[in-house]
Amino acid sequence: MSKSLTFYNILNQNIISDKIEKFHDLYLRDFFRKHHINMQTKFKLIQSGGYNVSYKENNSTYSVELYEPEYDKNDPDYEYINKYIYIYKNTEDINSSYCCLLSYSDDISLHIDVLESPIKCIKTTTNQTTNNDTTNYKKGYGDIMMKIIIKIAKKRGFKNIKLEDKSIFNCLNSKNNLKYSLKNVYILQKGYPWYYKYGFRFMFNNEHIDVKNNYKKIKNIKTSYISFRKLIKMIKTNINNGEEVFRDNPIDFSQEIINDIKSIYDQLKDSNICEFFNRITLKYCELMSIIYLNLFEYLNLKYIHGEKMILNL
Repeated sequence: MSKSLTFYNILNQNIISDKIEKFHDLYLRDFFRKHHINMQTKFKLIQSGGYNVSYKENNSTYSVELYEPEYDKNDPDYEYINKYIYIYKNTEDINSSYCCLLSYSDDISLHIDVLESPIKCIKTTTNQTTNNDTTNYKKGYGDIMMKIIIKIAKKRGFKNIKLEDKSIFNCLNSKNNLKYSLKNVYILQKGYPWYYKYGFRFMFNNEHIDVKNNYKKIKNIKTSYISFRKLIKMIKTNINNGEEVFRDNPIDFSQEIINDIKSIYDQLKDSNICEFFNRITLKYCELMSIIYLNLFEYLNLKYIHGEKMILNL
C-alpha cells in the first residue's frame, strides 16, 4: 500500500466508521418512523403551527420552532412507541430538513438523535431586529442550541438527556473535505470532550475515567513540551504522505503560515498546550485535522471511542 493510501486510511479510520454507523442508524430509524406514521393515520405529523422555545443571553434572544407528530395518548400502543420532536430550519415549508431531532418513549429520558447545522434553525432577535441570515458562519450557535435543548428537557420534566456522540467537525471551505472527531480535538483544545462542558459524561465509567486521565495529563503540559521543529515536521510528513490525496487541492502550508504558527507558538510556549492547540484549530482547521491523531500519540493521550453520554438534570 502506498504512503498516500496508508495516510488516508489512518486519517479517516475513526471518522469513516463513525459516519457509517451514524447514517445506518438514522436510515433504519427514519424508515420505521415514516412507515409507522404512514400506516397509522392516528399518528400524523402536524402540518402547521408548532411552538417557540427561546433562550436569552446578553442582549439577544434566540428562538426555535418545535413541531411534533400528533399522538393519541389513549391508544394502547402509545407508551411503547418513540415520540419525536423536530426543530426545523428557518423556512416557510416545515417539510424541509430539520437540524435537530429529539425523541422520548417515557418521561425519564430525552434523547438527542440528530444535531447538525444549528445556525439554520435559530432565529436571533437583538434590539427588536430579527436575524435569519444563515449565509455567514456565526460562532456559538451549537452552544445556544444545546442550552435550548436543556431548557426544553427541564420544562417538560425529563430526568436526564442522553445522546451518542459521533460528532464530526467539517473544516469550513476545505476543498479536500477534511474533518475531525469533535470530541477528541476538543480534548486537545480544552482538555475534555465538547459535551462535557454542559455536564454530560460517558455512561460507561471506564470511558469517563479515560476522559479524566486525559484532562489531568494535558492540563499539566506546556506548549514547549512539543518543539516547534517537531510540530512542523509532523505537519509536513502528513502532507507529504497524503500527496496523492491532496494532489488536486494542495493544503496551504506556505512559509507565511509557518511564520504565523511560530509567532503563536512563541507567545504561548510557557502556557498550557491547550491554549496553543485551540488557536491553531480555530485558525488552521485543515492542519489540525491531519495531525490530531499524531498529537494524541505523541502526548500519550487516550483516543476516545466512547459514544453514549448522559446529562442528569
